[in-house]
Amino acid sequence: MGHYEKASSFENGQAPTRRWIPGELTAECLIGGSVRATHTLQMAGVQTQLALSIEESGRPLVADASDFIVVQASIRDERGMISPLAENLVQFEVSGEGEIIGDESIGANPMRAEAGVASVLIRSTHRAGKIEVRGECAHSGSVRRLYNSNPCRLHWPPFHSEALNRRS
Repeated sequence: MGHYEKASSFENGQAPTRRWIPGELTAECLIGGSVRATHTLQMAGVQTQLALSIEESGRPLVADASDFIVVQASIRDERGMISPLAENLVQFEVSGEGEIIGDESIGANPMRAEAGVASVLIRSTHRAGKIEVRGECAHSGSVRRLYNSNPCRLHWPPFHSEALNRRS
């Protein structure tokens, strides 16, 4: 899938440095002696960028101070491929109508990437509005993403004062 370039010999008592060279692996399906299908896998290169994605689970974030979304920071190479061996710490920051659930004491922020991805939970506030999420990672830079929470349509308490007065 990839390899290290050939190491040069020791110079001045210093260990040689080697550079990772990403490669690819191609599998071919042979039926009756002819190629019927192929599949190629490419190895990610050196990590150079960070990308943020927001997972809503099929429904928008509601501004009720209890709803949350998952924000994923993926560490990628120059071609945009996730670097599956990346284990960098990703520091998240949130401003606007959202807040991070958890902190450093529980390992929630900064979060160490696993298989090139670090996740954080963002909780809404009581007010609908813009949420800015920023992620930063050594060797991969920083990135920000804007998101909007939606007004809560549920009224609490569930009974209006008029309904309570009629019951008495």
